[in-house]
Amino acid sequence: MKKLLAAMWLPVMGLCTSCDKEVTVENVAENGKLVVYCIPSNVKDTTFIQLLWSRSLNGETQADRTTDRAEVSFRVNGVERETGYAGRLPRYGNGNTFYAVGRLKEGDEVEVKAQLPGLPAVTARTSVPSCFPLEKVEGIRLSVCGYQAVRFQITLRDCAEVENYYGIRILRKRIFPEGVTIGVPDSVVKPLVLHVENEPLMNNKLGVDDVFDLSNDFYQHLYIYGDHQINGRTYTLNLDCFERNHGTAQPADDKVYYKVVLFALSSDLYKYLKSVNALNNNDLGKAGLAPIYKRSLVSR
Repeated sequence: MKKLLAAMWLPVMGLCTSCDKEVTVENVAENGKLVVYCIPSNVKDTTFIQLLWSRSLNGETQADRTTDRAEVSFRVNGVERETGYAGRLPRYGNGNTFYAVGRLKEGDEVEVKAQLPGLPAVTARTSVPSCFPLEKVEGIRLSVCGYQAVRFQITLRDCAEVENYYGIRILRKRIFPEGVTIGVPDSVVKPLVLHVENEPLMNNKLGVDDVFDLSNDFYQHLYIYGDHQINGRTYTLNLDCFERNHGTAQPADDKVYYKVVLFALSSDLYKYLKSVNALNNNDLGKAGLAPIYKRSLVSR
């Protein structure tokens, strides 16, 4: 028994070069800097603001200067909201965490500012995007390379007036028959690994990446994409997942449910996640054969 739910949240060339100049980072010890993490959302009524301390380029650990005495400002549409101190939360990287209470809505302009004594302030701004423009969601069972799979077809109607960025995460919940499992939960919820080979909005393998079949993974199984190829159109995404791992049997009495979680992302969050994906997928860069690009989203 399977059910489907939808949730709105929201040619080859080899090139070799040589260089006789030695490059070292042994003497690079730039002072640490304040790092601010904050992801406003209209899903919950509490926004967390996390303060961490950066690590120098040579990897040396420096004293963490973040304290509960930091000055944190959280503004919505120019209006200051009261912030509180939540302590060091392991769930949020064990950094000093502050919070602001109050639900956000579509179009809200959010500004976060943090400052430590004797250091310049760090400021970041963003706006809450519109909801995911969902038209419909369908699940189709099919066979892929001899394995049973489910193809999720998600239809959306994109708005042509602004640039939009979206994310999709699909969860599978398996409920085991009563008495089958002992000492373990009676159900398991896991995010799905989606196969995006048939989806051009997410399959960005070109040139060397395609020839050598380099990684195209998505951080935390959140599959992100922009609307530059479908601007203003109605479009159907095709995302596949295997029902079983390489043909392993699934008990007939197991019940399986799917939950499709849809996100509308701000430009800033999309660029941040895209940078994380680029770092994780840069197989050539990890071997020293290609540069790794990073983006900065804050102003000082």
